[in-house]
Amino acid sequence: MVLATIRRRLFGIAPGETSFARRGFPSCAAPVREHLERVGESFVFGYHAALQDAAPDALAKRLAVCPVDHQGFAYEGAAMGLAILDRMTPWNRGRVRRFLDGPGGDHAYMVHVGVGWAMARLHRSVRRTIASLDPLLRWLAWDGYGFHETYFRGGGAEARGEDTAHRAVAHGGGGIGRGPERQDVRPGGRTLRRPRAQC
Repeated sequence: MVLATIRRRLFGIAPGETSFARRGFPSCAAPVREHLERVGESFVFGYHAALQDAAPDALAKRLAVCPVDHQGFAYEGAAMGLAILDRMTPWNRGRVRRFLDGPGGDHAYMVHVGVGWAMARLHRSVRRTIASLDPLLRWLAWDGYGFHETYFRGGGAEARGEDTAHRAVAHGGGGIGRGPERQDVRPGGRTLRRPRAQC
């Protein structure tokens, strides 16, 4: 319990962080805004649940309280929490893998996206991290990286002078802000031509 409290204090996300006002998103119809804010709340709930108890079955039990249509977002947040814990405790890694091998396997897509959120949060290389992920689904970590950069930082990677690979993820190849032009990325040393987004 004490360890969970310390984790929450060090890595927690304030509830208000999911509001449109805090994120600086443009206003929209109230039902749409409320729905999207609930999605963010579900993500943060899952993230905090993982910080509280990373054991796969106990974590899945916590996530089950979310409405069915929001559970995927809760699993995504939980994966971010697990990946952060894995990175911060190199002597005890494997939480993401154990989760995927257990209840997280039913939400494998969202778990991979959540790993990308963690890499952006910790300013870690996505390329190195994805080497340990499923070869077919690992590209979703790039998506998560882009989602994080847009959601928490407004997608301002280019303005901050980050390198081309990060701009490709944040603006052309990951998550929010997909444009019609997709840049090449080289996960695992291979060139991958990403398809144009269909509007």
